[in-house]
Amino acid sequence: MDNKTFDEQFEKARRSAEAAGAAQPRAQSARYDRENGLIVVHLQNGEIFCFSPSTVEELAQGSADESAQVEISPSGDGLHWQALNADIGVIALQRIALEELYARIETAWVEQRDYRLTDQLAAQFPQFKDDLHDFFALLIDGELGDPPSPSAAAESIERTKQWLKAEGFEQSKRLAKTTQQESGVTAIQSENAAGKSTPDDLVKDIDDDNSDLMGMLRDHTGLSSEQITEENEIPDVVMVYFEDHYVYTPVPVVEEILDRFSIRYGLGKNRLRWVASRGGHTAQKVAALRISSYPLGVPSFVEMIKQSKLKKSEKDYWLALAEKENSDEKI
Repeated sequence: MDNKTFDEQFEKARRSAEAAGAAQPRAQSARYDRENGLIVVHLQNGEIFCFSPSTVEELAQGSADESAQVEISPSGDGLHWQALNADIGVIALQRIALEELYARIETAWVEQRDYRLTDQLAAQFPQFKDDLHDFFALLIDGELGDPPSPSAAAESIERTKQWLKAEGFEQSKRLAKTTQQESGVTAIQSENAAGKSTPDDLVKDIDDDNSDLMGMLRDHTGLSSEQITEENEIPDVVMVYFEDHYVYTPVPVVEEILDRFSIRYGLGKNRLRWVASRGGHTAQKVAALRISSYPLGVPSFVEMIKQSKLKKSEKDYWLALAEKENSDEKI
């Protein structure tokens, strides 16, 4: 091969390598946002994404200081945490970040019928815009019924996406209002009509839109569900199990949760217990549970905590509470 041919081949290979590199997301900088507990990553193409270390298996047991010791690999295609002996690719971290956004959207929709968060997150993270809109369309479509086949599912979701773009957000608002109006207030009113009293005169203070415990606490405090669990130091996995499977939650765990809410917010435990016992099973699991490998069926509380991504100290605390009695005992 003469020099000219070699130079041409070398230049062709160089351009191919540059094109491949441009397509591969590469980190330009990464830092730990202590205030929000997030790793924030800036890519060379100008995109930004962030994620919580607690949702990454290799980082979940690390402290804030250890999470802050994040470094970029020489090629930029991964991040490294020396103290945690962890190396994770940028592409994998982007998927985790997207799953967290899915969880936020689904939680906002299931709990509050908030249809605006999807567009807000899409504007904040434009690289995920199509994925987020697809996911919200899937949420809506799932409430309309399961399509009969994969191909029909794809067509149904696409129709839902087009509907949302046209007028779906206004329809979502009306659906949210209707759902709130048809909430558990009727059950409370029917009990009162029969002459039955409610503990601590609960009916006087419960907002008509919320008959579940977390809904009552949101109305009482003005805080979000996430803020409530955070300031009471109740892990999400514990709170979701408590709400979804109240009758299977060990009594000491129930008492601990009710004590924390009662002391912090000045609410009677009988009131809290009555509302919690009315909650029943939620019709739809939030995405956060899919992230943490929630088993099928109804697992024991102990099994759930053992399989969670909680720090060892948190696991030990809640397991010790649960083991004060048989975890299969109902309340």
